[in-house]
Amino acid sequence: MSYHTILVHAGPDRGAPARIRLAAQLARASGAHLVGAAPTGMSRYLPPQVLAAGGAALARHCAAMREAAAAALALFERIAAEEDLASSEARLVEDEAGAGLALQARYADLALVGQAEPGTVTPLLPPDLPDDTVLGCGRPVLVVPPASCAPPLGGEVLAGWNGSVEAMRALDGALPLLRASRHTTVFSFADQAPWPPTIPHPDLQLLAWLKRHGVAASLERRTGEAGLADTLLSEASQRGAGLLVMGAYGHARLREMLAGGVTADILRSMTLPVLFAH
Repeated sequence: MSYHTILVHAGPDRGAPARIRLAAQLARASGAHLVGAAPTGMSRYLPPQVLAAGGAALARHCAAMREAAAAALALFERIAAEEDLASSEARLVEDEAGAGLALQARYADLALVGQAEPGTVTPLLPPDLPDDTVLGCGRPVLVVPPASCAPPLGGEVLAGWNGSVEAMRALDGALPLLRASRHTTVFSFADQAPWPPTIPHPDLQLLAWLKRHGVAASLERRTGEAGLADTLLSEASQRGAGLLVMGAYGHARLREMLAGGVTADILRSMTLPVLFAH
């Protein structure tokens, strides 16, 4: 597997320049087509008559949102030119940010969005933008903190593994990055008990699968799910990892909102790029 189309959110956030440059570098390394998508924040379901009834004030507001999206695309085009990409495209998306990005990302092999920042909530940058993109696109999504530097393609990667469909999709979507890494450490939280004793445990099957894909990986087992987010982020920091890979929302999103969960904890506290898949 390799990336042929990469999509990046060209947004108004302070992390946009670094995120776009990272996406451009990944696209150049993969020989991929890079799409910069800038949603205007206006719903696709907004009827024309509503806009007409809103009068001049609403028209000015909509024009300002389009101008902000256009400015974000201008930044994307400048960085794409500086990175000397063979193939790139700026795309203005007349839609809400989360829904619009999720829809566009379905036709990419990898999508890059920024981590939500408290105090910067606008229609172009809602607080649940990373969540909506991950849950709505069915593709791997690389969430990038605003202060993060590019994860080195030859560096250390940490992956969370519990045997779930989400975790498997994340690892599958990260394969080009894992192959380019120096080493991948898989932290396994998979339950040993229910697995049939006559069949190799999923941990062992995973390592064999990664090896066949050219990924140098080792396994470290942990028990229980309590403190999983803290464990992963702490280990990533101690090991100098440039990338974390994990499944997202293995539990229902509502349950995580009410009771807390690993995905929500990681999205809130992450300090390095994290590749999610659902």
